[in-house]
Amino acid sequence: MGLHYHSRMIREASSARTVSFAASLAGRLLLMGVLPAAVIVGVILFWTAREKFEHLERIADGELVREALIAASEIEVSNFDAMQVARSIAAQQTSGLFGQRALTVKLLYAALEADDNITAAYVLYEPNADGNDAASAASDPKEWIEPTGRFIPYPFRDWAHGNTIEVKASIDYETSLYYDGVRRAFAESGTATTMVTEPYVYDGQLIVEQTHPIVIDGKFRGIGGADRALAAIEEVVRAGAKRVDATGYLISGRGKIIVATSDPEITPETIDDIAMHLRTHPVDETPLATLLEPLVRQAKDDGFAQDAIDPQNDQELLTVSVRIAAGNWTLVLTKPRELVVAPIRAEVWQSTLITLVALLGAAGVISWTAIATGRRMRRAALAADAIAAGDLSVAIAPSASNDEAGALTHSLQRMQSSLNDLLKGVKNAGITLDTSALELSATSKEQEAMAHRVGESASQIASATIQISTTGTELARTMSEVETAVECTAALAIGSRANLVAVDTTIRELADATQSIAAKLAAISERASSINSVVTTIAKVADQTNILSVNAAVEAEKAGEQGRGFLVVAREIRRLADQTAGATVDIESMVREMQGAVGAGVMEMDRFAEKVRRSVDEIVQTGKQMGDIIEQVEANAVRYRTVATGMTSQSQGATTISQSMGALASAAKRTVETAEEFGRTANDLQRASMLLRQSVASFTLHEDK
Repeated sequence: MGLHYHSRMIREASSARTVSFAASLAGRLLLMGVLPAAVIVGVILFWTAREKFEHLERIADGELVREALIAASEIEVSNFDAMQVARSIAAQQTSGLFGQRALTVKLLYAALEADDNITAAYVLYEPNADGNDAASAASDPKEWIEPTGRFIPYPFRDWAHGNTIEVKASIDYETSLYYDGVRRAFAESGTATTMVTEPYVYDGQLIVEQTHPIVIDGKFRGIGGADRALAAIEEVVRAGAKRVDATGYLISGRGKIIVATSDPEITPETIDDIAMHLRTHPVDETPLATLLEPLVRQAKDDGFAQDAIDPQNDQELLTVSVRIAAGNWTLVLTKPRELVVAPIRAEVWQSTLITLVALLGAAGVISWTAIATGRRMRRAALAADAIAAGDLSVAIAPSASNDEAGALTHSLQRMQSSLNDLLKGVKNAGITLDTSALELSATSKEQEAMAHRVGESASQIASATIQISTTGTELARTMSEVETAVECTAALAIGSRANLVAVDTTIRELADATQSIAAKLAAISERASSINSVVTTIAKVADQTNILSVNAAVEAEKAGEQGRGFLVVAREIRRLADQTAGATVDIESMVREMQGAVGAGVMEMDRFAEKVRRSVDEIVQTGKQMGDIIEQVEANAVRYRTVATGMTSQSQGATTISQSMGALASAAKRTVETAEEFGRTANDLQRASMLLRQSVASFTLHEDK
């Protein structure tokens, strides 16, 4: 196994030298890290730039809409104020001022002085509407009336003379929209509505008129009106358009252009060239008709933005059209899309360029770091290959960096040192392991032989204990018979003592009984002799058991830990054998006493018979002796009972010893099997030690060079 491992290490030792760029750390970082990250960042950058472009474009569109709404709001406020002035003048007339011509002119002057938004404030009566035309023709100033006395004053700001307030008679009112248009509108609808006229040049300036009918008792009596100079309105449109670099167009409800910021500003010089401008011209008569007409139709109060094409140069435009409710005007702002997109594009390109530069810088830093780290990792891999090939003496260059490559180098140095120390220890341990394996193998063989001997001894002891148990059982049965005989003898002796009184009358029966007793005593003597031989046998068995238990104890002590249980059993057997020997001595002593007593009884019975025959007087003495015999027999009965109990216990103990010895024999057999397995393990350990030495030999340590 060690040689096979070493050859594999040699085959793989050069793998670090053949790593391709794509498989290297730097290559994978660049190909799998930097490149995908660059692609992802590029996609994100493109998406972000697109979103930012669209967002800024929406902001620019919203800014154009906002400026259009602001300008439209200012114009609407101006229109509403001028319309309110016209309504107020008409309301004053209908509220009691109608016919008070001088007071009306004063109020018109006051209205001009109070509101810089208007350039003229006036009233026009219908012919003789107040019934004072004839009288007024001679009394009223000529600037207020026409020759018939009709009241038509026109107070105005004289812009040519410092905006001083002057008054003159109105002109062209019968055919103009500001008067005739209002009159016809009221005649058609019967409702008093304010009229906002179309722009036109009057007295050297562009104006627009707001007029309201004077209705008294349901009849049209004239108008009240206020004029505004378009210069002020144009300033509002130009200011709003300038803030967003757009072109503004203000279009009336009847489709005429009120303001066009593409025209020159309104000045006395430019008024003369108005025919060349877009101002005052109908939209459908201008080159911008295809652009402005759809925008006017689609205009909304909150603004409507859309893209369009400039019909003059085919340039793409961003347009916003706002409906102005006061006057039904439309404000249109147009801005070349390029002007909207150019700053947005510049900002997006700037952000993109900064991001790309940062990305390239980060990629360069990452690449440099990856290449440097890969170089250190390659050196560490070469060192690791050398260590893997078994060369622990390879020099590992120290690394001053604290990154993963430096940590790997430090770890390789520690691993090299640790492996070198470890393999030295393993080498020394292999030698120790060989010695221990040999000793272990020899010990296992000795233990196996000893276990065999213990098993054989246990089998022999078990056989002996079986014999002891059998003999004890027989002896117990014999002692039981002796006990029965002794009890019968005691009963007969008691009966004989009771009949001693009638001895003189039953001498023949007594003689027969004496002969019977003599015969029984002879039998007892014979049984006692048998017991004596049995006791001798038991004593011999006990001695043999004692010797065997001593031998077993010695063998168990030699067996050590495995023979500890057997030693206890052997000692118990020896103790029981000693007790058996002691009990046997006691039995032998009692048997001898019994034999002596029986012999004495026979002699006494002989003498008793002789004396019976000789003299009745000796009966009494014989009775006393018989009583002593009875007492001795009763005592012997107790002793025999004790002997029988002891023999039973001895038999049971021998059986227990036999069972224990059987278990000891089984344990000895298992010990033999364990010793055999222990021997096989020792052999495996020797083979493993040999393989370990071979594996360690494949490494080159510092001490080997």
